[in-house]
Amino acid sequence: MVAESFLQLLGSSPKTPALCRVVLVTSDGLLSQAIKGRIADSANASVVPSIEELKGLINTIVSNVGEEFIAQLKPKASKLFFVSGDEKDALYYKENVGERIREKFSAELAKRPAGTTFRRNGTWLISQPNFSRKEGRRVYWTSRIEIEVEAGTSTKEAQTATIIPATALSLTTPYKWEFQPASDVSYGEATGVFLTPHTFNWSQFPAVPAENSVITQWSQLPAVAPENRVVTQKGKDIFEVLWSAEVTMTKELKKAAIEELRHIELTCQPIS
Repeated sequence: MVAESFLQLLGSSPKTPALCRVVLVTSDGLLSQAIKGRIADSANASVVPSIEELKGLINTIVSNVGEEFIAQLKPKASKLFFVSGDEKDALYYKENVGERIREKFSAELAKRPAGTTFRRNGTWLISQPNFSRKEGRRVYWTSRIEIEVEAGTSTKEAQTATIIPATALSLTTPYKWEFQPASDVSYGEATGVFLTPHTFNWSQFPAVPAENSVITQWSQLPAVAPENRVVTQKGKDIFEVLWSAEVTMTKELKKAAIEELRHIELTCQPIS
């Protein structure tokens, strides 16, 4: 039905690209393939997978640089900005884009959706660049970065004191002390230097007194309260990188540079 409706609209529209453009935005691969096969001879019809691709097409049209020209540059722009985690010569790594986003938008990256008490940022997904504009010999592109986000609520079980007699502390290796409380609470191991009979230099051990604290009774060590986290929302945090490169007479791109980093939006939806 969608395909036929689109083709009917195309059939009733002016055929000249300068007068009318008909574009279908769909991420459905089968639908896209079916329509592309039927509009191959229509110069004013296109199928794009996303709104961002549509913006790139509109920017191309209004810039009067030619769709074929941008189509030739786009694969080169893609390789220039980001290829994979192994290709460190790409602009993304040369300009430390990831670190710059973390520094500039630390508050945005920590913002939690309403009704949640924790947020966890996951995989960073980098989209293909889209044409933005052309000024002289410099061509401007936008590359979107989508960060997968999980958020939810967390609760802690009530803390209880665990008695740890001095005989339960044994020196297993130099400067390493092993805690074996008489309960199912596990402290793991702590490393440090024993200073006096009642003073210990703590390191790599959470939820214990600060460094060089005086401990008169080992039974005063608190138990570690386990935290229960439940993911209630999933979504993505979207950022955009505006960058540019100079185009040569042979249609190569060089002298790439980051122009601006933007935060677009955080979108999360409850999960069932």
